[in-house]
Formats: sequence, C-alpha cells, structure tokens
Amino acid sequence: MALEKTQIDVLGELGFPADLSAYTEAQLSDAEDAVERELFANIECDALNERGEVCRSILFELASIE
Repeated sequence: MALEKTQIDVLGELGFPADLSAYTEAQLSDAEDAVERELFANIECDALNERGEVCRSILFELASIE
C-alpha cells in the first residue's frame, strides 16, 4: 500500500525514508521504535491527536512488511 503524504512527512521528520520495501530489519525495528515514541508523545486527553493517528497508521504499514 502506498503511503499518504502525511505519513511520508512524519517518517521524514523522524529520519526514515518513505520506501518501506527497502528497509532492512534494523531500519524496520528502529522505525517502529521511533514512530511508537512519537505516537505516545501525541496523546491528548487520553486520545491520539491528528499526528498520533498518523503514527498509528504508519505502525500498521510497518507491521505489514514481510
């Protein structure tokens, strides 16, 4: 599945390329950790804000990589 612009932007801000298919196992693990930290940093009033939702969607994409 192709990433949306907001997902690409967040990955870029966190220092990761948008081409998920080129990730090594180490990059994948590092990206998951970084996106998860960003997700938890974007919880407001016990709910994800917009950026947190983008992070959640990125985690689903990363989890689908074989």
